[in-house]
Amino acid sequence: MASLPAISVENLAKSYTRGAERVHALRGVSFEIQSGEFVAIAGPSGSGKSTLLHLVGALDRPSSGSVRIHGEEIGDKPERELRGLRGGRIGFVYQQFYLLPGLTVEENILLPLLFSRAKADGGRISEILGSVGLAHRRSHLPSQLSGGEMQRVAIGRALAGKPEIILADEPTANLDSENGLAIFELLRGLARRGITVVIVTHNPDLAARADRIIRLRDGLLA
Repeated sequence: MASLPAISVENLAKSYTRGAERVHALRGVSFEIQSGEFVAIAGPSGSGKSTLLHLVGALDRPSSGSVRIHGEEIGDKPERELRGLRGGRIGFVYQQFYLLPGLTVEENILLPLLFSRAKADGGRISEILGSVGLAHRRSHLPSQLSGGEMQRVAIGRALAGKPEIILADEPTANLDSENGLAIFELLRGLARRGITVVIVTHNPDLAARADRIIRLRDGLLA
């Protein structure tokens, strides 16, 4: 039997009210992403990219349609179960690093475990630090890091819960081209290790390096 897709989206729609206007952010989007794929979501501003990522990551609920993670419908799950999903099976990386300035690199990476049942493991933390190239920065504070290094900490934090899927929303937007490419390649390396990686990007050169591009325009697949 063939394995189930890591992410399956069917007729996904999201609308909301802005003042007197009804905004349709997504208009019935369908696609599948296989385990270990490295997929870029691309499109102009306002096309629905971030909305799509938030729905797939259970940060928001759809107006209609279905999101399945390894065949399991998540749209109708109670919030308690969604918190567990976000804290474990799905990791998030954002454009802003969202590091706590008073915590070291290691402590920032460990932060998600404080809100889950998982326990910190010294070997696991050393493995994460090595995988994101920060073993030598373990005890540094965010103020002592470059932008690229801070984003590496954010990726390490996303890895803390041993996720099956990483969702990255414009993770290179605040970086110069050299550091942006390094972060992109780091994420692609995670996909080669079997983690499904979905990245939203405005950068067409980086998007072209992904295994596949999902293009959005006006809430529809382009």
